[in-house]
Amino acid sequence: MKCWCLNSENIYVSWVGPSSGDLWYSSTFVTHLNSQGELAPDAYWHQEEGAPICEVRSTQSDPVMAPDSVGGVVVAWEDARIYDSYNSIYTQRFFDPIPVSANEKPELVHEFSLSQNFPNPFNPETVIEFALPTASKAALKVFDITGREVETLVDEQLTAGNHRVQFDGSRLASGVYFYSLRTASQSLTRKMVLLK
Repeated sequence: MKCWCLNSENIYVSWVGPSSGDLWYSSTFVTHLNSQGELAPDAYWHQEEGAPICEVRSTQSDPVMAPDSVGGVVVAWEDARIYDSYNSIYTQRFFDPIPVSANEKPELVHEFSLSQNFPNPFNPETVIEFALPTASKAALKVFDITGREVETLVDEQLTAGNHRVQFDGSRLASGVYFYSLRTASQSLTRKMVLLK
């Protein structure tokens, strides 16, 4: 088991355990706790037994964590999913907003950005983060491999800053999907994989 304490209210823990429903494989799990050892108040961490990093059936081992620059952690682990003579290294970023006191200034956003969803691959839920340097009308939409729109996650006027949206793909088939963020002057698109 590995643990990383960002501050007195944000403790991340990772460990390896049996994959859900499959004792032949092991998965890496992560959870986020407060100083009382309770789950952090974020929808992604609702599973008391920990959130699996990825749903790919493989043997995962030796998780390592390090803080990122915006209040989350990056987890790296060994993964035998390729079935060759060596394990591969995979990484995943986890982030929960950390409250700031009235005396602290919130972090300013300087550029339009769309982050890679996490976890990815996912089943059935994933989180998408994006940043807007100025207040603007923004649309965040999901498309299938043919370019057909399958869901609109955001389509409204938003404040400047960092934003986070949870996407539930439970009604969709496994496969590759694209999510696109558009404003009047800019757009970005990224790929994600739903594995059931």
